[in-house]
Amino acid sequence: MTYKPDVVLMDLVMPEGGGVEATRRVRALLPQTQVLVLSSFAGDDQVQEALRAGAIGYMLKDVSATSWCVPFGASRGAPALHPEAQRHLLRGVSPTAASGVPS
Repeated sequence: MTYKPDVVLMDLVMPEGGGVEATRRVRALLPQTQVLVLSSFAGDDQVQEALRAGAIGYMLKDVSATSWCVPFGASRGAPALHPEAQRHLLRGVSPTAASGVPS
């Protein structure tokens, strides 16, 4: 492979398998490359599938410019989750914990 990026920004809506499958492929071919999902969707299934596929973070496209400081830590392996994605992820674990995530 010619390129070995530190971080890949991945959209979920893509032809031929979508972003979740592409995330799996990137992580299989380049295990040192971190994948940060950037999406318009924050449903429970999308967040969980992306993280199971190996994404280190999940940010919504509506994130403010100042919020981009956190996701860029992905190159160092630091996870990053948009607050809405946190709520959806926590809802699958504990409904009461999901209500305490700040907006």
